[in-house]
Amino acid sequence: MESFNIGRTLSRTFNLIVSTLPSVGLFVLLVQIGNVGVQFFTQRLMMGTLTSTQTSGDPLAALAIFSSGWYWGSIVLSLALGAFTFTGSLHGLLESSSGKPTSLADCVSEGLAKLVPMIGLTLLWYLGVVIGWIALIVPGLILMTMWSVAMPALVGENLGVFASFGRSRELTRGSRMMIFVTLLVVLVVVYVVAFGVLGAVLGGSMMGMASAMTASPLGWLLSIFSGWVFGVLISGLLASIYLETVTIRDGGTDGQLSDVFS
Repeated sequence: MESFNIGRTLSRTFNLIVSTLPSVGLFVLLVQIGNVGVQFFTQRLMMGTLTSTQTSGDPLAALAIFSSGWYWGSIVLSLALGAFTFTGSLHGLLESSSGKPTSLADCVSEGLAKLVPMIGLTLLWYLGVVIGWIALIVPGLILMTMWSVAMPALVGENLGVFASFGRSRELTRGSRMMIFVTLLVVLVVVYVVAFGVLGAVLGGSMMGMASAMTASPLGWLLSIFSGWVFGVLISGLLASIYLETVTIRDGGTDGQLSDVFS
């Protein structure tokens, strides 16, 4: 059996991202602009609620943010926008990989069509991984790797939530160590570069950078840009890992992968 190839996976990731910039890249950018706009709006409302409770002299004022409907609403909306981003972008990337044309409209329509199951998958994914992290970290890393292609499977093969987890478990079997290394390398590079650039532009500690990114137009622009880069890169990487595992487990080639998605 052919083995998982990190170099080929990363090369495919780059090629997929570049070839779909006019469609997937634009889609992720527009969603990220909306996401940052929502964050800006809700943060202003939440800060107003927190300020009013702090001036009341209530000793529990610091916890007032958790009773704010805007706080919980922003979490739900951020989850929905994240699921929308991955659903639409993965659809465009997988369609492009099989030689089919893709467009911004395709990403939007597919993102909406599969939004609900993707939200369900995302919630279960985070729940499982977080519980695994609590259980001495290692189980969380195992689940993160084993479920790494659940999202592409849901989008590319029109599977249900639980079937997507099962498909990911099947596809990653025998390749999980190499998949973990691939994910680790990319995430380390992304975070090192991101914090290096943001630190150089905004200066200060991590907390200081977080404050600066919500306090100035430059900070908001950097937040949009960094979110766009992260979204495009992770979507491209997950799609590429999925295509690599399909090639290995199902015995196909990149030119034959369109059969998997029909």
